[in-house]
Amino acid sequence: MRSRVVVLSLLTASLLLLACGPARRAAEGEGEAQLKAQTERKETLQCDPGKEHWRAQGPPKRGGVVKQRNDNPVLDPTAPGGRAYYHNLIYEYLVKPRACHFGDTQMIPDLATSWEISPDGLRWTLKIRDNVKYQNKPPLNGRPFTSADVAWTIDYLSKESDLRSYWAGITHEEPDTHTVVLRFKEPDPDFLFKIGDERHVMLPKEVKEQFGDFKTMAIGTGPFMLKEFRANQYTFSERNPDYYLMGADGKPLPYLDEFHVIMFADPTATVAALRASLIEHEHGAQVRKMDQDALKQANLKYRYYADPAATVHGLWLNPKIAPWNDVRVRRAMSLAIDRDDLIAADGGGAVHQGFVPQVLGDVAWPLEKVKEKFKADPEQAKRLLREAGFAQTGEFSFVTGSTYGQQIEVVAKQLENVGVKTRIQVGPGTASGPLIRDFASRDLAWGPPGGGRFPDYWVGDLVRTGAGRNVSQYSDPKLDALVDAQKQEMDPAKRKAIIDQIQDYLYEQMPYVPTVSRLYYGVLACHVKNMYPNHNSTNYWGFQHAWIDEAGC
Repeated sequence: MRSRVVVLSLLTASLLLLACGPARRAAEGEGEAQLKAQTERKETLQCDPGKEHWRAQGPPKRGGVVKQRNDNPVLDPTAPGGRAYYHNLIYEYLVKPRACHFGDTQMIPDLATSWEISPDGLRWTLKIRDNVKYQNKPPLNGRPFTSADVAWTIDYLSKESDLRSYWAGITHEEPDTHTVVLRFKEPDPDFLFKIGDERHVMLPKEVKEQFGDFKTMAIGTGPFMLKEFRANQYTFSERNPDYYLMGADGKPLPYLDEFHVIMFADPTATVAALRASLIEHEHGAQVRKMDQDALKQANLKYRYYADPAATVHGLWLNPKIAPWNDVRVRRAMSLAIDRDDLIAADGGGAVHQGFVPQVLGDVAWPLEKVKEKFKADPEQAKRLLREAGFAQTGEFSFVTGSTYGQQIEVVAKQLENVGVKTRIQVGPGTASGPLIRDFASRDLAWGPPGGGRFPDYWVGDLVRTGAGRNVSQYSDPKLDALVDAQKQEMDPAKRKAIIDQIQDYLYEQMPYVPTVSRLYYGVLACHVKNMYPNHNSTNYWGFQHAWIDEAGC
């Protein structure tokens, strides 16, 4: 074990020294052109089971190891900072995102085979697979997975995890070993998205009872079993020989022998690892547009793709206090920001966003509408500031996490151009979320407030009075009424109409200023075949279908 840790540490350090080659500055708008192409192409992408566009030709091949770059700070998927996608398909979900193309928001079965919803939305009946067993490791020893495990997981998550708000006001009963009935106090049209959250895995009570928590042991129902874990270094998993889903060759999935997640020190090391073919897959913030272009120019044997992040980089202020309590000032701040400049400064690797991210598909404003609505107009911004009697006596503090230091420099110059002077503070930390919430230490903040793949994250608790995610502490009774209406509307068409009204009202009131989000660039080795792409999803469950074929692209 010690030698492997040392080897990985030395490997990471040595990768930092590898030359990554010159990378050209991406032209302004390239990211949006790619997004537009994906949006148009989705109509031709087949997603029906067995006919998916990603399926490889020819018979599957068994064996081999695939290595992916990702973080792995903790083993417990329910702990702060925990994500089940660190853990190599050890765990599974009740439902999961299909995500077979950009903007695909459909949820599909995983451990739950089906669900029925009562007309009033207050009763959900879930049917559970009857052929699933936990992995054959003590203390589970391959026992069956039943509705009792769902019940125990619900009780555990509702008390001891960051997901407890998802289960507020919900009770459950289990009339038989493969049925779960959930009863709601209020309808929740986003509930499928919530239980498909990458942290919302089904957990075994025996691990909690024997080990006290899930920090040192991971046993699930998934296609891979934990082999070795070292926090912030690697997670190695091996094939579960008793997995219940069958491959095309009539044998249990997965086809791979092992799946490894390796963490690298920084993006430079990740790109160097891709150049050296030391990992087969990366999909996240560590590869940027310019990095992907450089890899393409090196003629390396990879496939490339990109997806917008499920978030919005915004300018955040406190609309309760002057001068931000004047809507004219807030609108002026939006008019001052040139989103195209932000995209160009990001090497083309970002896209325009409105109040709802593009990954939410048809619920979000179309890209062209977003670009038209949020067009920069510095002269109009100056006029609004004059009408509002805006007068600045000193510099406003303007904070962000270190990940967004380059962006905040651009925004600060744009604000200065209309007469709003700021003093930039970058950090502490890489994330912007905690800094956005801290009104005591800033006047303005920049960055994403977090990420969410369901509508209520953006047109609900982010803007409703008193809600936990309302980072700007905005309060508006008319908006609250619209938010409450969309929260309870189970008819998708009627709900979309309400969400459109909310976006119109947010644009009118501008409680914060949405701007862009980054594209996440994916890189997949050509010899990895038949991998479900998992666009806009962090579950990464596609590797259960993948196999290795050295024939390449």
